Amino acid sequence: MEALPSDILFSLAIHLDFPDLLRFCSSSSRINNILCNREPIWRYKLQQDFSNKLTNLLNFIKDMKFKRFETRIKIRRRSIQKKLTKLPASVHILQNLSVDHWYSVII
Repeated sequence: MEALPSDILFSLAIHLDFPDLLRFCSSSSRINNILCNREPIWRYKLQQDFSNKLTNLLNFIKDMKFKRFETRIKIRRRSIQKKLTKLPASVHILQNLSVDHWYSVII
């Protein structure tokens, strides 16, 4: 192992799971210095092993943000509806306008 070039060590390491990779790193100070003390191997392993999980997590976060945004819109519409019902009866023209119209005017 001591005589192998760094690119071959990298090729071997990317096929190991994390516990085996950690053992591989601790097997030799040369391997540890050439391979394991550098960012590319860990970045590659994270991307390779967790990219689907990260994608799913990011999609979940986007969905939650969209749902919170929808909730805020619903709350604003209810607030506008309440304000419209509190208008004086003499302003009957305003009462005939839809909530969607007022919402678009306010935003």
